[in-house]
Amino acid sequence: MGYYIDIFDPQTDINKALDELGRNIGKLYAEAWAKNKQKDYDDKPFDLDINTFANMWLRGMLKVFFVYDDQTREAIGFLVGAVFRPLPFNVQVFHIQEYYARGGSNVEQDLFDHVIKSIRILGCDEVWMEVYPNRNVNLGPTWKQGERDFTMRRYSKV
Repeated sequence: MGYYIDIFDPQTDINKALDELGRNIGKLYAEAWAKNKQKDYDDKPFDLDINTFANMWLRGMLKVFFVYDDQTREAIGFLVGAVFRPLPFNVQVFHIQEYYARGGSNVEQDLFDHVIKSIRILGCDEVWMEVYPNRNVNLGPTWKQGERDFTMRRYSKV
């Protein structure tokens, strides 16, 4: 299977761009949720906040990368990350929110390789992402793991 990877930025025709974004991200994000995260979140159903997602994407706060099948031009993978500056110190962070690719770990690793090269252009100093035991990612020799990792603890209302 041949594929290519590209960042998906808002285009001049916003309606067309939003339509394509919704068509591609919804289906893939739902697959990713069911496969990788739904059990971790008490089997909550997938319910993407489209308005917030689209607003952040249009403002450049969210970056969306797609893996496209060479022949069908169908999106077969994605990575979504938020670009931000933490409040207490001065670095530019690319926080990987979610990633998923059909076709196995090679496609996923190629997606990461492309994204890592691209975020250097965005001026990012750090990459933050959740770590799952069954999802190993190599960011390459130009990125080193920090001295300490952050742990996020999740609480639910009783």
